Amino acid sequence: MEQGRTLRRSGAGERRRRRRRGLRLPPGHRRAAAGAAGGPPGRDPRGQALPLHPADGPGRGLDPAVTGGVVGLEAPVQSRDEAALEVAVGSTNPAKVEAVRTVFSRAFDGVQVLPVPVALPAAIGEMPVGEQVREGAIYRARAAAAAGGHFGVGLEGGVEFEGEACYLLNWVAVLRRRDGVLSTAPSGKLRLPDRYGRAIRAGRVLGDLMIEKVGRADVNANEGAVGYLTRGLVSRQRFFEEALALALAPFLSPEEYQEELAGPGGGGGGG
Repeated sequence: MEQGRTLRRSGAGERRRRRRRGLRLPPGHRRAAAGAAGGPPGRDPRGQALPLHPADGPGRGLDPAVTGGVVGLEAPVQSRDEAALEVAVGSTNPAKVEAVRTVFSRAFDGVQVLPVPVALPAAIGEMPVGEQVREGAIYRARAAAAAGGHFGVGLEGGVEFEGEACYLLNWVAVLRRRDGVLSTAPSGKLRLPDRYGRAIRAGRVLGDLMIEKVGRADVNANEGAVGYLTRGLVSRQRFFEEALALALAPFLSPEEYQEELAGPGGGGGGG
């Protein structure tokens, strides 16, 4: 009897060791593999085949117009954790990084966020204006994707002018690395005080204006102008989260965006 119990324990231990050696997917991956409730294994309730990874969709190959020739986009993803959805963020700014972590974690299971330092080119500048804001987000997303991960995300803040009025806004770009699909979306807009707009027209940077106003060097990495002017009702992180959620729409509802995802440039979500 004692010998039999020992053998049974040994067999159970071997099974546990085998399970540990195998790839264990996080809950979202397991749901995709096993099938959603109400549908057969491997299919969602609408009868559509589910990919192994919830973020994956039908591939269409790399489009140089989308990827912008970023070196390494065609290389296989070298995942640090094969069960994780790796999201590279083209910034080390805490508000941007946490916005990505928050939104992606709501949308997918097993998210790992990888901050990537990115310096914008001189053509975009330190204070993006108008179309430069969107261009900055795309540049950051491409640079982040070149560093690795399943997605590259770029978040950029800037201003646009409408007559004498100056508005603060964000653009977010999400690039799916395996096929180069790009989606962009803007945030809402906050009208800045006219004196801020005049200073920006004269060449000042909003971040410097906020440091002078608030008296803290870390204001731009935390609440930013939007948090200060709304008295905390809208944080800088939340301001980015809104645009990021919109930019993710084509990847969350690919069956609704088949035309956009297959067309030149891919993407959707407002950009």
